[in-house]
Amino acid sequence: MYDVIVIGGGPSGSTAARVSARNGLSTLLVEKERFPRYKPCGGGLPERIFDICDCPIPPSLCEKDIYGVHLEWGKESFERRCDRRIGVLISRADFDDYLLQQAEAAGAGVHCEERVADVVDDGRSVTVRTNKSTYRGRFAVIAEGSQGVLKRRVDDGARSRDINGLCLVAEVDASCSGMADRFRDLVAITLGVVPHGYGWVFPHKGFFSVGIGVFRPGILREPKPILRRYLEHSGFPGNARMRGHAIPQGGLRRRIVSSRLLLAGDAAGFVDPLTGEGIYYAVYSGRTAADVITSVLDGNGEKDGIASYVTLTRRRFTRKLWCSRIAANLLYPVPERSFRFAASRNGFFDMMLAAHSMKSNYGSFLKKLFPFYFRSFFAQ
Repeated sequence: MYDVIVIGGGPSGSTAARVSARNGLSTLLVEKERFPRYKPCGGGLPERIFDICDCPIPPSLCEKDIYGVHLEWGKESFERRCDRRIGVLISRADFDDYLLQQAEAAGAGVHCEERVADVVDDGRSVTVRTNKSTYRGRFAVIAEGSQGVLKRRVDDGARSRDINGLCLVAEVDASCSGMADRFRDLVAITLGVVPHGYGWVFPHKGFFSVGIGVFRPGILREPKPILRRYLEHSGFPGNARMRGHAIPQGGLRRRIVSSRLLLAGDAAGFVDPLTGEGIYYAVYSGRTAADVITSVLDGNGEKDGIASYVTLTRRRFTRKLWCSRIAANLLYPVPERSFRFAASRNGFFDMMLAAHSMKSNYGSFLKKLFPFYFRSFFAQ
């Protein structure tokens, strides 16, 4: 019997497995795909992730340092730069593969190309059945991403509530466009391209990630024509290959633990509803899940036992995601006014970046945002 079985080898699962093994727990990670594998994603890592990732991220994985934002609406645009780096761009295939290797190096057993069919928590142990074998563990971390179904073993309301938003992305070789030096150390964000979301251009090493993200479910039925037009509007070929994935609705209250199962990362809905960023929350929640399980098995856990995972994640970021959800609901329906608000008020971007980096909080951001929103509403 394993101490911990981790389901899913993305950032949350690999982190949970690495920390569990490092803490001395017998750990198994089961992943349905073979790594490295392609992951459709803009590939942005916020700077704050370097503070919580206990394995150093090699400079070779960081394709581009980002210092600011180029914001667009229609034919208008402006730029804001910071005097410090706000994030880096990475290849998700390489980054995720690196984290998985670190889990294995820490002592976790790693089984790739093995699909989990079911997981059962009987209150005393966990049984994980795959297409190849059956395993038993004292606890399991479900880190299968936003589209998996195993999370319903923890949150039986997930079927009705977790209707996801979506991300559609194309990767365009820099040589296919005259844009190679256009943004350099900036990311480009375009408002109004899609309802309740944005379009982006991220300048990776040798290619551009161009995509659209919609963070509310059921409001975009035909995303490919929209991305094609956005590609052409941004100076790229419209026939680039497009790939997509689901984005969970962040900021909702969810059940994320049962007696011996914990949800982490996208499976728990830990995604910023305003920006769509989830890698930071994946790494943090994976690490927290492993530490909580370790404390419980060592007999040093808090009085709530495994339920302390809920307390710890809520204290660190669940409330922030709730505030971010309110901000998204205020800003995205009025993209033109949101653009002008960002462009005309000094300190807006600093304030938002501080909230996004968790150096301040989205509550302070909302206090500035509410007056703007209500003025915009009554002006319509």
